[in-house]
Amino acid sequence: MQGKPKPYLFINYRTEDTGPTASRLYEALASRLQSGHVFLDYERIGGGINWPDHLRAEASQATVMFVLIGHRWLKAQDSETGDRRLNMPKGWVRQEIELALANKLHVVPILVENAPPLNPRSLQTLPSIAELADKQAMPLHSKDWQADFEALVQLLLDQGFPPLRREAAGTDKPSLRLVIDRVGPFRENRQGRHIVYGTVKLAEGDTAYGEGMTLQLTLENTSNVDPVGVIVRSGNDS
Repeated sequence: MQGKPKPYLFINYRTEDTGPTASRLYEALASRLQSGHVFLDYERIGGGINWPDHLRAEASQATVMFVLIGHRWLKAQDSETGDRRLNMPKGWVRQEIELALANKLHVVPILVENAPPLNPRSLQTLPSIAELADKQAMPLHSKDWQADFEALVQLLLDQGFPPLRREAAGTDKPSLRLVIDRVGPFRENRQGRHIVYGTVKLAEGDTAYGEGMTLQLTLENTSNVDPVGVIVRSGNDS
C-alpha cells in the first residue's frame, strides 16, 4: 500500500508581478518549516538541470500550491505577441496551475498587496484553470505581513507540514545581554563653573569619567526568538 505523500509546497508566481513577494515568502517559510518541504524555482534548480522537466516533476510531487496573484497577474502580456500570457498554452504559470488542478492538489490563490479576487468571468476562456476562481483566496500584504504570514503557516501546519524543531532553531527562549554602546562624560555647570569628574582610560583607549559617568546600554538579542515584554531594571531598583 502506498504511503501518504510527503507534505510539499510549490510556490507559483510570475516574476514581474510577484517575484519579490515570492522570495520573501520562501525565506520566511524556511525559518518556520523543516527543510525540503517548500519549492521556489530559482532557489532549488541547479545548473545543468532540464528546467521544464524539473518544474513538472516538482509540481507533480507537491501536495499544496500557493498561486501568488498580484495586480498584473491577469493582464500580463507577452512582449512579442501582445497576447495575454495566461492565454499561451506553454506559459509556465499556466502549466503549473493546470498540473496542480489536474492532480487535485490543495491550491490556494494568494492575493498579494490587495490584488482583487479572481472573477470566474476573467478565466472563462481558460477552462483548464477556471477552477482557480472558485478556490478560497488568502491575503498577503506587506503592511499586514506578520498576521497574513501566520495564517499561511497555520494552513500548512494543518496540512501536515512539519514545523522547524525548536532545538534546530537554537532555543525556544530569547537570549539577551546588555552591552555598553557608549560611555559619556558627566559634566555640570555649578555657579557658572564648568565641572567635570575624574577621568579613567578604558581598554579601548577612550577616555571615560569616574564618579557620575553616564553609560548607554544596548539590549542585544543573540537568539532567533523575538523577546516580548522584556523589562530591564538597574541594580538600584532592588
